[in-house]
Amino acid sequence: MKAPKASLYQVKHYSSKENPGSYPVSIQFYFDRKRVFVSTGINLTPEDFETITQGSPRAYELKQIKSELKEQLYKAESIIKELKSNFSLKRAKRLFLDSSYSVDKNSIYTGFDSYIRQLEENGQVKTAESY
Repeated sequence: MKAPKASLYQVKHYSSKENPGSYPVSIQFYFDRKRVFVSTGINLTPEDFETITQGSPRAYELKQIKSELKEQLYKAESIIKELKSNFSLKRAKRLFLDSSYSVDKNSIYTGFDSYIRQLEENGQVKTAESY
């Protein structure tokens, strides 16, 4: 039996009504030849999704979206690590959607986000954009 995995997935079956041409981005939990999708609440065009997942986005808005998606993916991976041998797709989805579940506050992503907010508060917007 293979280990469970989490990845980003763009569901191209459903187009956004407010923004035609953009599709929802989901976290895909994959385990034992089955998969479950959990919405991230973010809609992107296929080009923007490829830029975020494959390369380094230049636009500030895309950088923020990439950071948010990394955070959600990190949460999914930490759920997989926490459940270990008791892993099930149903449990993973429930924990991911549980708003009271929080990941380690000492993670690298949380540190970067707090530093970026600090830079923005100090008026160092260009420096914050580089993170």
